[in-house]
Amino acid sequence: TIDDEVKRIVTEQYARAKTLLQANLEKLHAIAKALLEYETLDLKDIEIMMKGGTMTRSKPAIRIKTREQIEEDRKKKDVPPGIVITPMPEPGSA
Repeated sequence: TIDDEVKRIVTEQYARAKTLLQANLEKLHAIAKALLEYETLDLKDIEIMMKGGTMTRSKPAIRIKTREQIEEDRKKKDVPPGIVITPMPEPGSA
C-alpha cells in the first residue's frame, strides 16, 4: 500500500540521516559552535569547517540576544512580558 511505502521511505531516510550525523558528529558540533559565535555561515565557511579548518573572519559587532538574555534584561529593567526592548544598531555598523 501507499502507507507502507511511505513508512518504508521515511524509516530508511531517517536511518540514513542518523548515520550521516553520527559519522560527522565533530563537524556538526564545529558548525553549531561557529553558528553560535558568528550567527551566520556562508558556503565558504561551511566548506572550511567540513575540511577541518577553522574560521578566520571577524565576529559580528552586534550580537543577537538569546531568549535567556532577553528575559534577564527584562527582569533587570522590570519590563512586562510581551514587550521587547532591543537597542538600535549604530548607522553603518550592520
